[in-house]
Amino acid sequence: MMECFVGIDLGSTTTKAIFLDTNDQILGRGITNSRSNYALACQIAREEAETDARLKLLERDLKKPSLSQKAHGQMEWLLAKFALGHHLKQLEALEHESLWLVDTWPKIEDKTAYREAVETIFASMRQAAEQEFEPSFQQASHFFRDIASSLFLRSAEKVANTSGLSFERIASLFDKTILKIENQSFANLYSEYLEFACKEVLKRKEFAQDEPVIRQAVSQNIGLKFRILSSVGTGYGRLTLPFPKEQIRSEILCHGLGAHYMFPQTRTILDIGGQDTKAIQVDAQGIVTSFQMNDRCAAGCG
Repeated sequence: MMECFVGIDLGSTTTKAIFLDTNDQILGRGITNSRSNYALACQIAREEAETDARLKLLERDLKKPSLSQKAHGQMEWLLAKFALGHHLKQLEALEHESLWLVDTWPKIEDKTAYREAVETIFASMRQAAEQEFEPSFQQASHFFRDIASSLFLRSAEKVANTSGLSFERIASLFDKTILKIENQSFANLYSEYLEFACKEVLKRKEFAQDEPVIRQAVSQNIGLKFRILSSVGTGYGRLTLPFPKEQIRSEILCHGLGAHYMFPQTRTILDIGGQDTKAIQVDAQGIVTSFQMNDRCAAGCG
């Protein structure tokens, strides 16, 4: 049982979550788009923070002298294949929604041709993902929408050129279905993704001799339980969080105390946010003495 604290920053554009251990050290971080569904954003960010915490604890357990020297990169591969398993699950759901839309959308008359096009596109997306989700590859974005959009449109253009179907009609399938997928949580299938990652990693010859140690660490990690000692919420949508009233604080207060904790000499804080910009002054204890704010977002604050 791992005891920890949870913090949620429910912002207007993104929602962030952290898991802290009892020594005030960050165990894990999570981030997602806030959308208009604050409850879902809170859930996904928290699940991602827990996932990140679990993976960091797994990395710690795998850094044992019992592992061979050849296995120094096993965690990088586990992380990459874990991300692949997560991505493939979302692709599966997106393909299902796309095929359903083809079957039910009156604007699509040749449903057989568009179904075949969708199946071809997603087969190509899965193949591309399997090649890209490796330790050496750096994703341009953290969010599924951005990664899937790039892969989908790239493949859709090729399919449209060879089949004679409308590229705009195919692209609109993605635009209509991604909204539903974005509003589903996939981070809660941790054990499924980790078992998939373990299986993929152990296919590699350099890790074969460490299989018993890796499997034991993975099994223990899946069985790990977290005991949440307390939760604190802040941010633009904080009043929607399912926390007791005394565990919800304004972002101004949190900025002041957080900046003081990290940098005790801090006296002025600038928060250039997605909804507004704040200038905050704090005293020697990190207590807010005054603040000013305007209605300019990060893109328009200058």
